This record gives sequence, structure tokens and C-alpha cells, in this order.
Amino acid sequence: MEKTVMKEGWYNRFQTFAMNRMASPSLMEEDSLLYWRVRILFSILFAASVLSLITFIPVIILVSKNNLWGLGLFDAASWIIVLTLMLARNIRFETRSAIASVLTYLVGLVIIIHVGFLSGGTICLFGFAVLIGIFKETKAVTGALAVNAITLIITGWLISSGRFGQTFQFFKTTEAMMAAWATFMVINTVVAISVRVLVKGLAIENQKQKLLVNNLESEHLSLENTKIMLELEVEKQKQAEKALKESEERYRDLVEKATDIIITHDLKGEFLSANAAAERASGFSFEKNAGICLIDLMPPDRRHEFDAYIEAIQREGSAAGIMQFLTRDGKVRFWEYRNTLRTEGVPVPVVRAIARDVTEKIMAKRALVKSEKRYRLLFERNLAGVYRTTMDGRLLDCNEAFARIYGYGSRKETLQYPVADFHVSPEALHEFFAALKTRGSLIGYERIGRRKDGSLIWLSENVSLVPGENSEQSEIEGTLVDITDRRRAEEALRESEEIFRQFMDNSPIYVFFKDENIRSVRLSKNYEKMLGRPISELIGKNMDDLFPSELAKSMIADDMRILKEGKQIVVEEELNGRLYTTIKFPIIHEGKPRYLAGYTIDITERKQAEKERMYLEDQYRQLQKAESLGRMAGAIAHHFNNQLAVVMGNLELAMGKMPHGEGSLINITEAMQSARKAAKMSGMMLTYLGQTPVKCGPLDLSETFRRSLTMLRDVIPKEVFLNIDLPSYGPIISADEAQVQQVITNLVTNAWEAMDEGRGTINLTVKMISMTEIKAAHSFPVDWKPQENDYACIEIADPGCGIAEKDIEKLFDPFFSSKFTGRGLGLAVVLGIMKSHGGAVTVESEPGRGSIFRVFFPLSKQLPLLFQQQEKANERPGLEKGAGILLVEDEAAVRKMAGSMLTFMGYIVYEAKDGVDAVEVFRRNKEEIRCVICDLTMPRLDGWGTLIALRKLEPDIPVILVSGFDREKVMAGDHPEWPQVFLNKPYELNELGTAIRRAVGGDGGLKGENRI
Repeated sequence: MEKTVMKEGWYNRFQTFAMNRMASPSLMEEDSLLYWRVRILFSILFAASVLSLITFIPVIILVSKNNLWGLGLFDAASWIIVLTLMLARNIRFETRSAIASVLTYLVGLVIIIHVGFLSGGTICLFGFAVLIGIFKETKAVTGALAVNAITLIITGWLISSGRFGQTFQFFKTTEAMMAAWATFMVINTVVAISVRVLVKGLAIENQKQKLLVNNLESEHLSLENTKIMLELEVEKQKQAEKALKESEERYRDLVEKATDIIITHDLKGEFLSANAAAERASGFSFEKNAGICLIDLMPPDRRHEFDAYIEAIQREGSAAGIMQFLTRDGKVRFWEYRNTLRTEGVPVPVVRAIARDVTEKIMAKRALVKSEKRYRLLFERNLAGVYRTTMDGRLLDCNEAFARIYGYGSRKETLQYPVADFHVSPEALHEFFAALKTRGSLIGYERIGRRKDGSLIWLSENVSLVPGENSEQSEIEGTLVDITDRRRAEEALRESEEIFRQFMDNSPIYVFFKDENIRSVRLSKNYEKMLGRPISELIGKNMDDLFPSELAKSMIADDMRILKEGKQIVVEEELNGRLYTTIKFPIIHEGKPRYLAGYTIDITERKQAEKERMYLEDQYRQLQKAESLGRMAGAIAHHFNNQLAVVMGNLELAMGKMPHGEGSLINITEAMQSARKAAKMSGMMLTYLGQTPVKCGPLDLSETFRRSLTMLRDVIPKEVFLNIDLPSYGPIISADEAQVQQVITNLVTNAWEAMDEGRGTINLTVKMISMTEIKAAHSFPVDWKPQENDYACIEIADPGCGIAEKDIEKLFDPFFSSKFTGRGLGLAVVLGIMKSHGGAVTVESEPGRGSIFRVFFPLSKQLPLLFQQQEKANERPGLEKGAGILLVEDEAAVRKMAGSMLTFMGYIVYEAKDGVDAVEVFRRNKEEIRCVICDLTMPRLDGWGTLIALRKLEPDIPVILVSGFDREKVMAGDHPEWPQVFLNKPYELNELGTAIRRAVGGDGGLKGENRI
């Protein structure tokens, strides 16, 4: 039942939304025929859109199987048009209905062509004519029927002749087919014309009702005015019989005590007099507020009506209608007036106004319209069944709710069955009729009914006998509701105590009820386990009898506060090492908190989960920080390399031009060495990001450690001793030996720098460790999780000053250091190397107790090679002097430096500031250019785009791709074209020369495995 109501509510809301878009709500409210036309069109469009979705898959199968893509496009277009007609705004309803009718015709025509006559196509043609009958005039219906006839004739001839579509094989003779067509057209004509006549009759009846309402309102107003005039006339006759003074007093008394509003004003709208009713109605005292004008009392948005009112009363001598006024307290009131102009016997024309406050009447009328609309909707959605039957058991009429209650699909279907089918037995029906004849009416009569599927339901009826055509009590009118649920509820009520008892016995949370003396009234059974006593010993006890003293005092204080203040509270409590949260609330009886209830939840596990969540949030925060630092370091390294390339290139060019032994050469050489150190620093930042190339191979970690000892002893002070614990062989890891040595060196350097006065012993250990022994706390990268069962571990322990908890998560940030200003890339490089090797670093430290750093490498599945052959660089011939080289670089300083280098080497340089410029320069000097040196990051067209464009002009042109980013990052992914050589910024003169020789020496490009 609940699901049905929810569905009906959703559909009705969508129906109202769509109908308001198809036509103006105000017009539909005024014109009920328009409302039903719009509702019919919405129902058709909604059904069409749903059916289109349901048949979507069969249509797709038909289209793909028979290659009928035109049919598929037509089906999709039809669905889009249906949605547009249903939901689009700013389309006149006449246009919507016309398009819908034509679309129905086209759909039918297409179905007939592709499927045949005995298909849904003829139904669509039938519906086309009926829709024209609903929405258009009689001439249009005739035209639609003619179109149907022509369509049947033409398509029948075309299909029968085999010109297209499916040959018509359902009729043996042409005469049979013509007879079927004629029958179809006769039925179609009868239905379409009948629908048109019915719609036209409804329209005429609707217009008559509107005219009748208007006439009644006009007659009512006329009678009211006549009544007022008669009352005034009678009063004048009475006044004429008395003296002038008495007449004036009585007239004033009449005016003052009149319930109608009586006012006089001049043609400027200024009030001359007003009775008490006018003052009560407006809230103004006209004597105390002299000079008040009529226009001052009108709402601002209605003051434009004042001039028209004055003109009308001057022209006609009288005026009548309804005018809006603002009272003193700002409320809008409606006055119905009938005013006349007096010009005789007075120095200036005076308007005599008699009005009546009809605000309540107008508001009531508006409310009545809304009420009728609500009542109409209520009736349509009423869940009560309404019916009318004869005494001999024939069902004359019923509503849809009646059909639903008895399980029938529709009202139409229900009317086909006799009343006896709705009763459980003939005896029950006879008993019902006998009781009704005896009493004349039955109120709240309860009986058992039988549904269509044979199931039985309980019904409550209000039924009475009504006169038939010959004033005989031969018909029955009644309403009924399904009370099966109520009957079940009564049964459920008897079971509720048992259910509550079982709930209290099986509740996973602790539930309690207490009285105003803080004694337990009801307790869930799990309190037996909590308190170790049976429920029978817990009921009726106070808190001191059940809980430890301190906890009991706290409970009693909380409970007394709840009973006093009548408010809910939430408290956390601890009992026997478990944590609980308790929610307590008062139970109001006779307006006062007389009982309290609540439930207690064991939150021990939740508290532990919250602690874990805080740990995960801390990890997430560190990940975000690492990502931000990574982006910053990468950008700095890229821009730094660009500027460093200019410095190193110009220094190298200056060194090449200066004679040997020149004093300034020493200074430039030192500057060059510093620039190379700066380039190394940039490389370390890329290492921190894990963006440096790694040449991994099987490596004996112990042997690598032994080869590093000499270097380690050179970098640490003599007062620092190394205590080394290495296995004779292994473990074997897959790593880059140079980077492993860098990790060892940086960690040992960090250890001795942390020692007091640079003295003490550093313990170095190499060992195997299982994944379960790796601690998750203070591991870096923070998102690293062990994936293998075993790892190789390097452990470096120092007795230094230790690290504060708040500083541990910052240890691996670039340039973070608590030791020396400007230092701090060592641990950042360690983290970058471990990232690139799929390993991790953990830290254990406390201030004053030293530190232990552990790095974990995944084990290798291969054994190390005993002998390795060094690669010998192939000597390749370079370009001859005077050869042309295209230099593409957006940074002017870098472009100038690189151009100077190339000129120094004897090449002719063609410069371009970006990729677009490079393509144009290459096109003009294609015969002279033998090689291209191209930057990666440029505006308008980047290095990859430039490479593609140049290879289209000359497929074999050698290209050197240059970037301040790491080669692996640049060369990642798939590209249509590849350069011969990648050159990393900053570069020196000899590196540039080597790159040119490799590019023109026959390399096929850095594609696939050769690109790293």
C-alpha cells in the first residue's frame, strides 16, 4: 500500500509539472475543457515516452539486423520530439497537439511500411484521427480521415506490388483487403466524429456554465443595489414626514449607525464626510485627518484607477464596482461601491458613495475556488470506494478507488461484474440487503468482501437507499473503505506486548525505563550479562543497588535533572573497563515528566575506530603536503635548470675564448664549478620527487655496503666510530647501486650531525625482515604499504639528540633542518630514492634518546652478475662545419646562449621563438637545416607538436628534445614521433656536441626501450 501511494505521488507531481509547462495554469483553472485536453495530451505523450524506452532494445535489434538505420533515426527523433512536446515551454498548446497528432500519423505510416498492416501502425492511424477529433475542429477530423483512407490505399498498393516493405500476405484476395480497409475506416470515422461531437458538446456546455455564473453574479449585484436604493428611499419617505431638524438628525443618525460605508467626496477625491462605518472600516478618523483624499487610501499599485473612476462618474453621473483600499494598519480591503454624482443644489459637484466591505466575500470566493479545486483533486485521489447499485444486484457505477479495493484493473472492468461477486457468499449478500431494507441506511457497517483474486478483505461501509426513477427505494448508494489493516492492527495490538518483550529480551543495545523515584521499571535482558544478575533481581531496584557508588551518584543526578527540566541528555560512562554512551529522555504523562527512558550503547570498539580514523586523517594530511611540495619542487627545478643553462653556457663560452693562463680564467672556472654544484642540487630535488632515472639490477646489499665504507669514513669525523653488522652474503635487492650508496651516505651523515659534539658510535646493520615486523607509525611515504613477505633492511642508529614528535613528519621535507641554515636535502633525497625503488623509510626517535632510521628494499628474484661489461660510446661523426641547425627555444636568454654555443662550434643557427615560428623557419630553409634542437615547454605549440609538424615536412630530420624536467617524465607515454636524443638542461658545450653527433649519427629515436 505504501509503495503504491509513493508511486502515485511521484506521477502526480510530474504530471502537474509537465502540464504547467504545456499550458498556462491560470488558463487551465479558468477553462476546465482546456485542462482535460492538456491532461489527455500529457497522458498520451507520457505513455509514448515510456513505450519508446521499453521498445528501445527490440528496435535496435531490428535496425541492426535488417540494416534499417533510417528507422532507428526516426525512432530516436520521435522520442526526442515527444519529450520536447511534454516538457518544453513557449510552445502554444494548439501547436503541441497538432505536432503530436502528425507524429502519431507518421509513426503509424513507418510501422505499416516496415512491419505490415496487421501491426501497431493501423492503431496509430486510428489514434491520429481520434486525436484530431479531441484537439481540432470538425473539418480537421474530416481531413484526417481522408488522409487515413489515402494512406491505406497508397501503402496497400505499394506493399502489394512489392515496391517496398513486406508483401501483404494476410488477405487472400484484394476484395478482402478492401473490405478490411472499409471496416477500419467506418470504425475510425464513427469514433473520431463521436469524439469530436462529444468534445464540442463539452465546450458548449462549459461556455454555458460560465455565462450562467456571470449572469447570476450580475443579478446578485443588481439585487443588492436595488435593496440599497429601496432602503434609502424608505428612509427618505420617513424623514419627509418630520420636521427638517428631526429629519437631519435622523438622517445623520442613520448614516452614522448604518452598517454600510457612506462617504461623500469632491471630484479631486478629497473626503467631505464619512460615517462611523467608514471610519471603522478604514481605521481613520476623517474629522481629525482633514484633507484625506481617496487616492491616498488606495494601494500604490491601484492608484492609476483613480483618474478612470473620476472620468467615469463625471461622464456617466454614476459609477459602480469594487475598489481596493488600505486601512490604517496597512491591510488591503475590498469595497463594493455604487456612487452617484450630485450637481444640483450644491456649490461644487459632490460624489455620494455607498459601499460595503466585501473583503470576506471575495476572500471566501477565492477560497471557494481553491477549495473546489482541492476537493476535486481529493475526490480523484480518494482512497474510499464510491458505488451505486440496484436492489437486484447490478452495479450501476463506481470510482477507481472501488475498483482498486476489490483488486480490479479499472472502473470499466469492475462494472462488468455483478454485486454478488463482491460478497463472500450469497447468504452474506442477502443478509446485507435485509439489514439495509430494515434500517434504510447503514453507518459503519463492517463485513467481509471478496477481491477479484479470491482473497478476503474487511470493509467498513456507509450505505443508504435512494429513490429510483419512480420514487421507489430501488437503488443503493454507498462508500466503503478497506479496514483489513485496522483489523490486523487490532490483532497486532494483542501481539505488541509479546513483541516488546521479545525486543527487550533480544535487543543488542541496553534499554531501560525508570519511574520518578529513579527505580528500574523495565530493563532489556542483556543487563543480566552487564551486571551479572538475573532480571528479576534488577527490576524495582535503585541505581545504588545496581552500579558502583560513584557511577550510581552520577546516574541519579542526571536522572533527577531530566525529570526536573524535561530535556534529553547524552552522557558517556565507564563500567568494568568498557565505555558506554547513554541517551536519556523524559516520558511525559499528564503534562509532566513522570518516567524516563533511554538506551545505552557499548562504544568501546567505536572509540578505537575513531582513534584509527584520526591516524588515517594524519596520513592523508601528510600525503597532501608531500604532493604540494612535489609540485613546488618540480616547478622550481624546471625553471632553475632553464636559468642555469644560460649561466653555464655563457661561462663555458667565455672560458673557450680566453687564453690559457689568463687570471680571470681561474675565477670563471670556479664559477663554473659552483654552477655545476647548483645543477647537482637541482638533480637532488628531482631525486626527491622520484623523477630521476633508475637503472635497477640485482645487487648484493652487504657487498655494496662494504664498498661504501671507505667513502663513509672519509665524510665522518675521526671521533665518530662505525659499529657494523653485515651478513657475509646478501640480501639481494633490485636497485641502482649509486643511489643505494647515496642513501647510506646521507643517513650516516645525518646520524653523526645529530650527535653531541660530533662524538660517539653509529650502529650500522643489514638484515632481512618480514612485512609483519615493519611498523606503520612514522613510515614514509605515508601511503606506502608492504606488498612482499620479506624485505632487505638497512638500520642506522645513533645516540644523538633525538627528534621531537612534531618534527618527525617534516624530516623529509626539502630544506627542513634543525641543524644548519641552508642544509636539509639529504633526507629528502633518501625519500625520493626509496620512492623510485618501491621501498620506504621508518623513523623511531625521542628527544634525548637518539634515533633509528630503517630503509626497506624489495628483494630481487635474480642473482647479481659476476661481470658486467661497460658500454662504450659509439664514436659517430658530427655535422660538418657550416651546417644549418634550427634552434627552437621560447626563453630569449637560453636561446641566445645556445645559439652562441652552436656558432662557437661552427654551425649556422636558425632561431625560432616557439613551435609555430619553427615550422615556418624550417619551411623557408628546409634545404640548409640538417638538425633541430627543440625545447619541450613552449607557448602556442609545444615540443611534441613541433616534432610532429617538422616530420610531416621532412620525415628524416634529426631532432634533439631539450627540457629541464627529467627524461623519464618527459618520455613517458606514447607519441606519434620520437626525437633521436633527449638533452637535459642545464647542459655544457661538450654535452651539446655529443647530442648533435648522436642525433645525426644514425639513432632511430628514443622509442620503446631506447627512450630512457
